[in-house]
Amino acid sequence: MKRVTMEINGFSTCWDGAEGTNIETLTEKLCLAGAAELIPNPQEDYAAFKTVLSHSFPKMRIFNLNLGGDSVAFSIVDEKTVDGNWNGSQEIRAYLVGGSVFLDPADEPLADMLTQRFAWEKKIVPASKMGQVLTRAVRELKGVSERSRGGTYWLQADKQERWEEIAQAVEAANTGFAIYIKETAHSPNTIRSVCSSLMKEVQTELDVIAEDLADGGAGAVLLRNRQATALELLSKVEEYEEILDDKREELDNNIAGIQAMLAAALLAVEAEKEAKRNAS
Repeated sequence: MKRVTMEINGFSTCWDGAEGTNIETLTEKLCLAGAAELIPNPQEDYAAFKTVLSHSFPKMRIFNLNLGGDSVAFSIVDEKTVDGNWNGSQEIRAYLVGGSVFLDPADEPLADMLTQRFAWEKKIVPASKMGQVLTRAVRELKGVSERSRGGTYWLQADKQERWEEIAQAVEAANTGFAIYIKETAHSPNTIRSVCSSLMKEVQTELDVIAEDLADGGAGAVLLRNRQATALELLSKVEEYEEILDDKREELDNNIAGIQAMLAAALLAVEAEKEAKRNAS
């Protein structure tokens, strides 16, 4: 029997999201994995309350009442189409005050049920936000998106142990969440694919920064954030210098050009601020 040994140079990863991740459980598991920086913020009251109403009244339309301030209120409308024309009548107004739900017309049992559902929903991390948590983890590990819209990422082999720790923490917080890992062999095709994906990803982010600069009016905070992004991109390019070969110089030059533009724009903003201070 002939044995063939393949050199593993990295791995691809993707995930199937699932609703129902409890933020308290997720916080505990991520802290145990030493990844507290990945803990997401709790849901906003508006989003959690709207989710509760949408699930509780699936055949109704939910409209924000825009009362202003910290008020959260929705109109629950029975929507019908008569002779091709939309016809809707308001059934209930729902208000959220201090974590409790109040209804107009009053319905205490229903309000109590909605209050309980809201308290539960506030502790839930939506699947979309869980995707953001994992995408951030991939970014911090300098992973490369294999598709323009994300969803599948490639990371270097020395990052696998850390990624598995994070993946195990997420799966332990929600058994319905599945994170897949597929090791890749060191081959010209793998290298070409990763190199191409990295080139596209870096250039796309540089194009976004260039558009911000072209639009004008960017403030100091935004410009400094963009400078931080440019440094992250430069760090990622350095991480992959062995496979980039002749493409490395092209990316370095593109990043350096953006950094120079950002520095000039920031100087202009600061000079404008100084001029206004002197004028006053």
